[in-house]
Amino acid sequence: MDLNMKRLLSKSILTVLLITNLFSFKINAQHLHPAISFDYTNLCYGNVTFFTNTTVSNAPATYTWTVFRQGVTSPVYTATTTNIIYTFPAKDSYTVQLCADNGGGHSDCFQQEFNMDSLIHADFQYLNCDGRFNNFSTCASSQFWDFGDGNTSTLKHPAHYFASTGTYTVKLVVSDGTKKDSISKPIYAFNNPITGNFNFYLEKDSVLFLAHDTLIVGDIAYHWEFGDGTEAEIEGYHGKKVRHKYPAVKKDTTYTAILHVEVFCNEWETEKEIFIADSVKATSTLVYPNPSDGQVYIESERKSQLTAIKLFNSIGQEISGFSYYENLRGYVINTTTLSKGAYVLRLYFGDKEVKNYKILIP
Repeated sequence: MDLNMKRLLSKSILTVLLITNLFSFKINAQHLHPAISFDYTNLCYGNVTFFTNTTVSNAPATYTWTVFRQGVTSPVYTATTTNIIYTFPAKDSYTVQLCADNGGGHSDCFQQEFNMDSLIHADFQYLNCDGRFNNFSTCASSQFWDFGDGNTSTLKHPAHYFASTGTYTVKLVVSDGTKKDSISKPIYAFNNPITGNFNFYLEKDSVLFLAHDTLIVGDIAYHWEFGDGTEAEIEGYHGKKVRHKYPAVKKDTTYTAILHVEVFCNEWETEKEIFIADSVKATSTLVYPNPSDGQVYIESERKSQLTAIKLFNSIGQEISGFSYYENLRGYVINTTTLSKGAYVLRLYFGDKEVKNYKILIP
């Protein structure tokens, strides 16, 4: 094969690979729901109102506009264009809805209510979750916002974040060039100190979990996952402090604990590794397995106080000559030489304390 043929073949292979990679990228690209929104101008009865679609979508979308009039069952207007121009037919309350569908079942809708009048009228709505003010004023060409914390704005739909949680009186003044109208509303602004982070402290037989958050008001949900299959869902401020006792699994174990915090429309999640040493968990005497599988383990933090081990059959006769040996945490009994049946294992701690454990030999 000559040099030109080799070059042509190499280019062809490269082209195929590029096309394949591009196709794979499109197939695997994340397909998100559209973030629907719209703006409007010239909102006053008797005027032509322009509605501008400001939706953000990562894929081509189709749009449907619908206008509903208060007290009327059927829509008074529908359109499937990107933007619309509409003249409201009468002085009344209307709902304008925009729906978007960008394929693959990813569709959503957004709507706003309007009170149509020929007089200038100031009105607004505060969206606490994203700190946004929606201006619903009619017949206004300019606006002035006073947020009640020393800050102002002349934007139509400003976003404003307050320095601290609390109630503020927000005033909106609108004008059509000759006439003015104003409205003041108390709004509750939530400045979120929640982080979802936490500390933990090992205690004798449990672990104390303590969230860092300083919030003392608000509808908070603490969801704790301790990593051992158990969870705790606690509403309110008291959920920031919990105690959990891990199971005695007779070995050093690392658990992944997760704290998920939700407040208003915000949420955070933090996870940490919790190392639980065997000596932390084993706070009582353990006798296992039961029924026996050929051996019975006796483990206790009080091993040094254990003075005698005795075994009795179901009618109370002591079994002599059964064998056991010592290990690090206690003793191991060999049950392979014992007959099938129920037995009572009796442990003597010191001179006065006796504990009985029923074991089965299958």
